[in-house]
Parts: sequence; structure tokens; C-alpha cells
Amino acid sequence: MSSRRRTAFAVAVIGAVTIAACSGSVVDEEAPAASTGSEAAVQAPPSEQPASSPGATSYATVTINGETWEFTPFRCAVGKEQTGSDTYSFSTDARSAVGEDGVQVQFQVNARDDSGQDRLVGDGVVYDFTLYDYGSETPTVDYSGDATDGVTIAPGTLEVNGEFSSLSGETYTVVVDGVCAA
Repeated sequence: MSSRRRTAFAVAVIGAVTIAACSGSVVDEEAPAASTGSEAAVQAPPSEQPASSPGATSYATVTINGETWEFTPFRCAVGKEQTGSDTYSFSTDARSAVGEDGVQVQFQVNARDDSGQDRLVGDGVVYDFTLYDYGSETPTVDYSGDATDGVTIAPGTLEVNGEFSSLSGETYTVVVDGVCAA
């Protein structure tokens, strides 16, 4: 297992345990809404922004280099208290069986703030994603990469539209439309 996959797995375990332990909404409506793009975004205060509706279906539609996967449910954790980490200020987890063989695939997007300030946006905040099949001897799906923009995190939603670069220098076009579990 590569160090990237081990790190993703560790974050997944921390995030899944933390998400499972949280009662009520896993989206912190008091967490600052953030947008990362080339221009600054003006957003309403978190208390005025729509959160996912209780009972609403959570999902993530993920497209990487033109190939699409659907995930339901889609869980999100925002802030140190929910992620259980001083480094990750946002973490997601989604798993699904795909294809004719029912291969199990896991998808994650995380906001990593190495400053420890629990930020979702700003200098030093890096977004990483992983999409891979697990429990397979020979992976058929294996993407991971980092970016510093193209990610919008708001209460109850995640939107990604950007280029992510892998450690090996590959670039992936990643598009995500996600509504977090309430």
C-alpha cells in the first residue's frame, strides 16, 4: 500500500469514526463557509446559508477525466471537533459498489490546513482527493491528487471543479457535486 493510500486510509478511519460518533448533523453550520477559486467569493454568514435538509438524500457525483461514479450516502465532517484532526479541517467519506463485478470503491475529499488553524480556505490549505477500489488484489480504480483551488465547501454541500495533480505528476480533471448527510 502506497504512503498516499495509507494516509488516505488513516484519514478515512479517523473521519468515519468521528462522523459515526457525531449525533445530529455532521455538517457544522457554524463553520465558516469557504470558496476557493481564482476570484474571492462573497457569501452569506453561515447562519444564513442553507444546510442540507434533514431527511434529504445525501450523494456525491464524481467525474474524473470523463468517467463518472455515484455515491450514496455521502458523509462530511467539518472542523477539528468533527474530523478529530488538528490538520484536516474538512473530510468526506463515500463508498459504493460499482460495475458488473460490484467492485467496492471509496471516495474522499479533504481540506488539509497544515497551520493547525482549522481553515477551509487560504494560503497553505490544500485539498486532496482519493478514489480507489479497496479489498482488491489488482486495483481497477486508483486516483489521488492535490489542489489549492477549485473546491467550494459550504454548509451541507461540496463542489469541486478543478485540476488535481498526483505525486507522480499526473493531472486529473475532477468534478464533484455533493450533498452531505444531515
